[in-house]
Amino acid sequence: SYAVYGDLGDYNGQTLPSLQIAARKGELDMVLHVGDMAYDFDSDNGRNGDAWMRDIQPLSAAVPYMVSSGNHEAGNNFNHYTQRFRNMPSNSGTITFPEFGKVPNNWWYSWDSGLVHFVALSTEVYTNADYYSMVVEQYAWLETDLAAVDRTKTPWVVAHGHRPLYCSCDGDCDTIATLNRMGFKQPDGSFKYGLEELFYRHGVDMYMAGHEHNYERMFDVSPKWNPKMPWLSGITTESTIDPPATTYIVTGSAGNVEDHEAFTRPAPRRSAKRLNTYGWSKMTVYNASHIYWQQFQTDSGQPPSTWGQVMDATWLVQNHHGPFSQHPRRKEVENSGVAGLRPVDTISVDMSFWPLGRRLQMQCKHAGHNQAPVCSDQDLSKQMVSKGRWQYTKSIDSGNPVDFV
Repeated sequence: SYAVYGDLGDYNGQTLPSLQIAARKGELDMVLHVGDMAYDFDSDNGRNGDAWMRDIQPLSAAVPYMVSSGNHEAGNNFNHYTQRFRNMPSNSGTITFPEFGKVPNNWWYSWDSGLVHFVALSTEVYTNADYYSMVVEQYAWLETDLAAVDRTKTPWVVAHGHRPLYCSCDGDCDTIATLNRMGFKQPDGSFKYGLEELFYRHGVDMYMAGHEHNYERMFDVSPKWNPKMPWLSGITTESTIDPPATTYIVTGSAGNVEDHEAFTRPAPRRSAKRLNTYGWSKMTVYNASHIYWQQFQTDSGQPPSTWGQVMDATWLVQNHHGPFSQHPRRKEVENSGVAGLRPVDTISVDMSFWPLGRRLQMQCKHAGHNQAPVCSDQDLSKQMVSKGRWQYTKSIDSGNPVDFV
């Protein structure tokens, strides 16, 4: 099992107690921190960074603590990140800085853990013109790395970086997300060095990011550019079973001085679950075809009875690892894939009697501003009500007709 989160600071690090308990109980095998640490390492002449390193010591002393750099590591030209996490794998050779030359590269690297080939990437190289050569270098390395993966040994390929390729809140979901996703526009109008194209071509199963201080789990998202509304780009089959494209997840709600980030836009079709409470994610790899994903709430601003509660859970099932262009469901994207905004809210009900990976789809009608939506299953029987979080007023019997996706 892997803990996954981003954007964890020393001050207001609300997930730390829960994470430390999980590590102490032996419930974690590894931590994946998807950027933005300490807030910031260089604050108070580095003392804030030292305090944060002590905060995570119960974790990093118990299990491998794997990282990728975020924008809050940019101080002193990422020097704190580069030096404090020198023990990351350096299988991508060296990286060259104008200020201090070549050092072992911990900005992008990969490693295998059980049935998973993990890839850590730097999305920050896309945000500074001075780092353009690093964009080219990372892209070439990633292409070689993904092409060399033996899917018979590590069927799952999971990438992580700080900035999301897809999200649905502020302006970064238009600008920087597009840059990381599609790369740089060329004189002929094409785009080059985007991460999404490589993910699709080599069948990357999941990409996990932070940066947005909330939680958003998406379905499979295939490339489809929306030039008028870039944040609504992508097309999905809304699948968690044999998805024909990469599954994208934003988990940047670990807690820091900057607080939550609200969802300022309606949910896209590609979005399966959105939360703006503090929490962390857990990915459990069961076998070559099944991953179980959970989001735990650790928000002190919520009722104590909900602390540690699982706020989102789903099975990701993939029986056809490899390039998505060869996926047996590829035609479904062209024939029945959907894009744009979600016409009705969809929630997931995790009930033990349903087959693994299946999702009960609900339809919700909004009663008005600040009023709880009334929800029902697709045949308009059993009524449900939401008050801040989903509360089920009636049980669903296994004999009732439902709509699975």
